[in-house]
Amino acid sequence: MTMTLREKITHKPKWREQNYLPKRYVVCLMSFCGMTCVYMLRINLNLAIVAMVHPTNSSNSSVDNNECDFEDANSTVSDEYKGEFEWNEMTQGLILASFFWGYIWTQIPGGRLAELFGAKIVYGLAVFGSGVMTLLLPLAANHSYKTLVALRMILGAIQGVCSPATHALLSSWAPQNERSTLSAFVYAGGQFGTIIGFPVTALILEVYGWEAIFYIQGSIAILWTVF
Repeated sequence: MTMTLREKITHKPKWREQNYLPKRYVVCLMSFCGMTCVYMLRINLNLAIVAMVHPTNSSNSSVDNNECDFEDANSTVSDEYKGEFEWNEMTQGLILASFFWGYIWTQIPGGRLAELFGAKIVYGLAVFGSGVMTLLLPLAANHSYKTLVALRMILGAIQGVCSPATHALLSSWAPQNERSTLSAFVYAGGQFGTIIGFPVTALILEVYGWEAIFYIQGSIAILWTVF
């Protein structure tokens, strides 16, 4: 039986008619996973830097325990985590803050780029670029801390377009009556990435070392882009 135009407009297709999984749910699931990758790449250096820096330059060793006539049980640092970089607290702060120096500048341009070229392209390239920049972080760290700061700024600028692109993506794919639910699900990927990012990073650090953190997590982001 042929449906009228009004029936076509008001007709809500069943899951079977949509091959059981509507495409908008696939889009939102992939966006959720993309957000997870983005936030993992954002916070991994916060933990990795503990193993990258020599313990004599950490704030925990700034007090001479011998002068206080007691021994700190936490003062003994395993040789496995005695990093090779002689970065003081100021340098470490610059490295960690540099991400947001780039992140702040691409929020508005990111939304405009999503409107011009499509949210899928902008969001996908942002996650891919984040993965590539993450793969280069060990090389940058071994070159100089200034190179690492510059690369983290670029990483921040790339990730700055993700949220605006996600807004544009949801405006096209999320129906009005599902927009709040689907938006909450997608943006929960950021919190999920933070929750699992620290234990996953710690596990990789424990088993393979700090350089493997960036190689493995950067590769995951690139693999997401392929899917």
